Amino acid sequence: MASVERMARLPLSAQPSREAAAMTDFSEQPETPGPQPRQGAKAASVFWMEKMEFSSSSRFEVSLPVSACAVEAGMLSLEAASLLAEAEEPYLFEAGAFDACYAWEMHHLMNDVAQQKVRVTALRDYIYADRNRYPQSAMRLVFTSNHDENSWNGSEFTRMGGAREIMAAFTFVVPRGLPLVYTGQEIGYDHSFAFFDRDPIPSYAANSFTDFYRRLAGLRHANPALAAGEAGGEMVEIRNNAEDCLMTLVRETADNRVVAVMNLSPYAIHADYYTGIYAGMYTDAMTGVACELRGHVEEDMAPWSYRILTR
Repeated sequence: MASVERMARLPLSAQPSREAAAMTDFSEQPETPGPQPRQGAKAASVFWMEKMEFSSSSRFEVSLPVSACAVEAGMLSLEAASLLAEAEEPYLFEAGAFDACYAWEMHHLMNDVAQQKVRVTALRDYIYADRNRYPQSAMRLVFTSNHDENSWNGSEFTRMGGAREIMAAFTFVVPRGLPLVYTGQEIGYDHSFAFFDRDPIPSYAANSFTDFYRRLAGLRHANPALAAGEAGGEMVEIRNNAEDCLMTLVRETADNRVVAVMNLSPYAIHADYYTGIYAGMYTDAMTGVACELRGHVEEDMAPWSYRILTR
């Protein structure tokens, strides 16, 4: 499922005590392996899940040495908790400590492709290399914006320009990915939020951006091939004539197939490729219209255009 990043607002009766707040502050903890940071992290986890009733997920925003200690102790394997690491070091998945981590390198590459600092070949190479860095069960949080990126580097409108829509769609089809939708993206709010001050959204009225993300969320939930981690299908590429611009990828499970055709470039291209065993009738996920994927495809594609087909 898609992850939505937001601030939790608790009633005053549920606000943590000063002792609990201090418990979660590791700024004074030593940065070397030892029992003190491990015990503090575990105590904080138990407090937030049991006392504050945050039982479905926990987010650890701590320095990497503390995370390393946690992994060594195996103390993060808490039942009924799904753990997301804000870092992306592979050792975080040792002993089953974390379930997911941020895909920061992929995000930076997406920014670079959108700004044409690199071509899509760099993104493709990253995806293949990433297969060998993590266990198959590892879920990678993929996004076009989050709290850090939005506040310090600008919204997706600023960083990605005309590529923002196709990059958002890409996060919903990329292998092992767990897509994140940041506050305001579901209404196309082009704003860089103040990081330390209250900065509310003026209006949450639904619009075309809302419809866009609803379709992507529906695509994700309706197609098991797009599941995160090892549950989803691996990526298979259909070779094409414009691989420095065009990605033609397939993800498939036993009873489900998704084909994504994505011109990840600011150039109009003439696409030419053979689909082989993947030819047949599909449904366009973004329009709901039935369409045929022919055995030999030749078509003109506009800059940053894409199709996502399902069956």
